[in-house]
Amino acid sequence: MPTNSASAFGEAIGTLFEKAIVDGLSADVKSRGCTIGPRKMKNGTDNVYQIDAVVYDKSGNPIIIIDPKYIRYTKHNRDKGSWLCVAHYNLRKTFPTIRKSISILAGRWSKPSVALIKSFGVEVFEVPFPIFVTA
Repeated sequence: MPTNSASAFGEAIGTLFEKAIVDGLSADVKSRGCTIGPRKMKNGTDNVYQIDAVVYDKSGNPIIIIDPKYIRYTKHNRDKGSWLCVAHYNLRKTFPTIRKSISILAGRWSKPSVALIKSFGVEVFEVPFPIFVTA
């Protein structure tokens, strides 16, 4: 956990956001005989990625990867956005059973960063900052 209290607070908000997404999807995913949860996944070159929510089918194959991401400042757009692009692209290459790659973005995301993420085949859902703050 960071020593900067504002940074720690931002991380805590992001963690709660991730948990809310997974919890909100769990019943629907389970009703279809699948499982969902955070997972460490290794790509074909042994890079390990922590994915916030992976949906597995009845046979245990990953079929959807979901990464909710909250950022407080636009200065982190490139870092977080690039990570999403690389991780999701590499995991889809390694696991051909992945049919959907999703990111749910909350906070202050720039249009160029969102466009970059989408250009790598990641479906993006956005929660605008004012709505996120209100919630």
